[in-house]
Amino acid sequence: MPEERQISFFEKLLKGDIEFAISFWIYAVLVPVASWCFLYFIAYEVNNTLFILLFAAVFLFTVLSWIGAWKASRKYTGPSIWRYIFNLVFLAFVLLLLYIPLSDYYLPEPAEIQETETFTSKEPLDEKPFDSNCNVAGLTLDGDLYTYFFEDSSNSDIVSADSVIYDLETAQFEPSIEVILMEIDSPGGSPVAAQEITDVIKKNITKPVVVRIRETGASAGYWVASAADQIFASKLSTVGGIGVTMSYVDENLLNNQQGYTFNEINSGIYKDSGSPEKKLTVEERALFQRDIDIVHKIFVDEVAQNRNLDVAVVQSLADGSTMLGEMAKEKGLIDEVGLHSDVLTFIKETYQIEPNVCWF
Repeated sequence: MPEERQISFFEKLLKGDIEFAISFWIYAVLVPVASWCFLYFIAYEVNNTLFILLFAAVFLFTVLSWIGAWKASRKYTGPSIWRYIFNLVFLAFVLLLLYIPLSDYYLPEPAEIQETETFTSKEPLDEKPFDSNCNVAGLTLDGDLYTYFFEDSSNSDIVSADSVIYDLETAQFEPSIEVILMEIDSPGGSPVAAQEITDVIKKNITKPVVVRIRETGASAGYWVASAADQIFASKLSTVGGIGVTMSYVDENLLNNQQGYTFNEINSGIYKDSGSPEKKLTVEERALFQRDIDIVHKIFVDEVAQNRNLDVAVVQSLADGSTMLGEMAKEKGLIDEVGLHSDVLTFIKETYQIEPNVCWF
């Protein structure tokens, strides 16, 4: 009786055992690859938490598929050499499928950790902030200026120094950008935020910065504008407001009328200075005035330096008042009176480019 010939591995895989071949390729290749491709294409559309859950699910699904492929291979009873070859091939598939989703090239970061758009954007940011045809970066500084943005605040009329600095540095490092145009409409805000922005403009930004003051460029808003190479404002724009204020409502008398008693418990006599629940003492007022005078002097000195004016000239204007565009030009606080079209004409003539502004 002739000896029964054993079916080789490749015969079984490619033509001998269709069920085995289908099981192997589905479990080892098709299901895992399809799962990771699905995760790849939705990575930008989901938040970080959901991405982690999906990643874990796809990983588990892949492991289960590999177990199914391994079980399919165990059904094969051919020569042992082919079993070893099968296991090596299967291991190669495992390593490949692990590499693809975990590599930076194939798998993007989840949506929540993508770089976020700035708070001053007029249009949503793409992956590349500027089109290659853009040669002027349009930035905005609208609203009250703070050092950071209150993400949970319902008041959208604020802007952070962080976002403005991000915009400036993005424009600085974009090769196609030749001029930075900043539109300011701000009544003021934090002196620290203004100083942070002006410091970046003067030390880190080498490209020309042109500012157009729209409705208002006052106090901290004007402080930022003063650092620009050229300042435009409308005839009707409110400009200046060089000064510092720290005011609040004293509720002490109202509390007394309503029978409330303020109990002081602190570690120092000045720890609760400025509390609206108590009367401001002479000593406390002197401390606050000391700090306000220091900030005021720094404000005046920086405007004088930025605008190439004598400190005495700026000090004479630094009573906290504002003025309209034409007077601001006469006093040296701005360079030109004009609107957006005038700014574009200035950029074209001064920097010898056909301005194509991209806002972000």
